[in-house]
Formats: sequence, C-alpha cells, structure tokens
Amino acid sequence: MIKFVQSLNEDALYQEFLLSTYPKWGTLCLLRYLKLRTLECALITPGTDPISIFRAIETFMDGQQIDRVLVRTDGGKEKQGYLRGGNSFDSERARSFVQNVIDTRAVLLMTPTNRFTNTLSVNLGMDRTGVFIIEVLGAGFDVSDLNRGVTPPALSLRCTNVDWDTFEYPSKLLIERRENADVITLRALRLKRLGEELLPAIGINVQGDPAVFAESWLLQKGYGQLLNCTTPHIGYKDICKFYEVAYLIVSAYGKTFRWKQISVSCSQHSGGEEWTYWDIVDPQRKFVLKFEC
Repeated sequence: MIKFVQSLNEDALYQEFLLSTYPKWGTLCLLRYLKLRTLECALITPGTDPISIFRAIETFMDGQQIDRVLVRTDGGKEKQGYLRGGNSFDSERARSFVQNVIDTRAVLLMTPTNRFTNTLSVNLGMDRTGVFIIEVLGAGFDVSDLNRGVTPPALSLRCTNVDWDTFEYPSKLLIERRENADVITLRALRLKRLGEELLPAIGINVQGDPAVFAESWLLQKGYGQLLNCTTPHIGYKDICKFYEVAYLIVSAYGKTFRWKQISVSCSQHSGGEEWTYWDIVDPQRKFVLKFEC
C-alpha cells in the first residue's frame, strides 16, 4: 500500500494518526494536522511489490520536482539489526534501499534535506510529572545524533512545575540551563560518527582515520557549519515557541493515548528560520527515551 501525505485532508490526517500502526507516519500526520511544518512524505507499507515501489518513488520525485529523496524506515517497536534510514539517494539507490527493507519495515519517502548543514537540531521532551526538556545541538549536527544517544546535547534547558493540563506562560516556569559538553568534544564525536557510519551509508568510501576523512570531506563539499560551530543559543522567545508547540502536541496526543513521556525532534535548516518537525516518539510504542527528567 502507498499513501501520499499531501493528498490527505484534515480528517484523513487525523484518522491516519489514530489508526496507523507505523508511528513515524502516524505522528507525522498528527504534526501536519496541527499545522506544524513537516516534509512532504509518502508511505510504502511492508510487502509492496517492486514495480509499485518503482512507481511510488518516480511519482513522488516527479511530483516534488526533486532528483534525490530522503528515505526513512518505520515499523513500530524498534529492534537491533535493521537497516537504518535517514539518508538521501537518487532514484536508483532509493529503490535498492527500499527493496532491502520492505519485507519487514515500512518506508517513508520524504523531500530531501542536507543533514550536514543544519543550523540547529532540537529535541523537546515532555514528562507527565511536570517536566519539559529542551535539548540542543548546534550547526552541522542533526537530530539523529541526539536520538541515537551517541552525542550529548550541547545545551539543555529543564523546565519544571509544568502543568500539561493547563497552559502557563513560560515566565511562570522554573527554568534550569546546563551546558553539557564543550564544542571541541561534540565536534569530535560528530566527525567520528560521520566517518564510521553516515558517510559509508551514502556510498562514500572512507579511507584512513574516519574522523580525519570526514573533516576533509566536509571541507571539500563546502559544508563548514560543523567545523565553525559554537555553543548554540536558545533565548526566551525560543523557549516560548517550543513550549507552545509542546503543549499543542501533548493536548492532541493525550486525547488518544495515555502517555508518561513523549518527545518530538525538529531541525532548523541552513538558510532558513522555519523549523521542520519529524515525528513524535512515545517510549511505550517505541523505546525508552534518552533525555533525563
């Protein structure tokens, strides 16, 4: 089965959230229903035949007028050992990737982003006991660095005395700011991950020391964001914006699911001020979250 998010009206988006067994797809539909910015997306469910996969990729790429497509996988409770997505490919490599995972995982086709040039990457963590966490990485990182637990946030904001049943202005929240790691350490972790994992995943033949190779590759591509990054700044207006988004999400999510902790990731891409929201993570439906309450 193949579905295109841009073809769904408001009622259909909400029904996908309520009924879908694929949490990334279902919660992306909820985010879109809530008028939060998401990437255009198509869902390919497990067992789809190769011809339909080919047609879906071509239809999606032609419709979006793109020559590369971002591919993510989706499948409920995560297990170790599956082929991870999150990279952008041309149509031929995208088709090969989809066919390698489609027997056991659903696939999301999305409009591509450049994961090497993000301005900011943020996780918003909401805890039912009254805690709101904002985790931030600066330029050149992406949200998977936070979500995979391989890189600590450069900056954390911990807001307590949150009543998720009643909206409060953030000025009434108790806010604790913490810088977790210096830029040099975080940059080294990102370069290591790039060289060992992310560059090979897009077909780059890494030679020699992975971190040294990754740094050289970024320079050759003109992706200097990571190499020039500083400690990110999150001001009061940002806290207000993220708190409003978090309250909007928990208000909608809580109508259907009883939750203890949920989180949502978002990215600010190079050259823009808008935030792109990815999906909502509920550990009761996926895995234990990494943020500390």
